[in-house]
Amino acid sequence: MGADIQSRKMLFMQEYLRLNDEQIIDKLSDLLHKEKSKRLKVKFKPITQDELEAKLNRSEKNIENGEIYSQSEVENFFKNRFQ
Repeated sequence: MGADIQSRKMLFMQEYLRLNDEQIIDKLSDLLHKEKSKRLKVKFKPITQDELEAKLNRSEKNIENGEIYSQSEVENFFKNRFQ
């Protein structure tokens, strides 16, 4: 995130902390939860039974062909990627 968005977040938090109106706080809280929920729904859309079976078939084929990773390889990959 750029410095601009960080500044905007800080200004928002300062305003939010000064609020004394519970209705406004409730509305802001509801809006935040609704928007986060919308984004999660878009990110994690359900798959069909056919899509699931195709993924399972590809996975089984990968295993048969030795295209697998150990637990430690996967952990190291994500550890390095998100540091």
